Amino acid sequence: MEIEYKPFFLHPEIPEGGLPAEQLYGGNRGYFDQVKANFTRMAEAVGLPVGDIRVIANTRLALMLGEYAREQGKHEDYHRAVFRAYWAEGSNIGDWDVLQAILTEVGLHLTPADLAAKFQQLSHQVDDQFQAALRQGISGIPTFIIGDRRIVGAQPYEQIRSVVKDVLTGVGDRQ
Repeated sequence: MEIEYKPFFLHPEIPEGGLPAEQLYGGNRGYFDQVKANFTRMAEAVGLPVGDIRVIANTRLALMLGEYAREQGKHEDYHRAVFRAYWAEGSNIGDWDVLQAILTEVGLHLTPADLAAKFQQLSHQVDDQFQAALRQGISGIPTFIIGDRRIVGAQPYEQIRSVVKDVLTGVGDRQ
């Protein structure tokens, strides 16, 4: 099975510097805490650490740099490092300094001047992927497309494994 990560700009309304977590969902901190608690429970069940998320990042730059990392053959390393920085360390992955440190960590070097030269191309790639996802009816992350089946949102590992098994064995075709 092959995994292909594609960018999806989940909250384009978030300002470039990020948004305090308590302001997400119209300021409904209780709902955010519930979403985070569910995610934390599932992450801990499979051994993934979850830190204190205080800032909801504007992920546009992180997604653009992910496309740059893909071009350089380092996308999976970059993806994992960004995921860890945000979810485990609570870092603002919309911040250039945080992302530049991640690029260096995965063996990539991109100066602000290099980014400026590639900015339009990377921006268009993210926009094109976002529009393609919307045309496919994708509106949330993560969305897993496995054969003709979809799993949307953070779901328990067992559910994902079950769908993969069904698709690989053809069970989904008989339903």
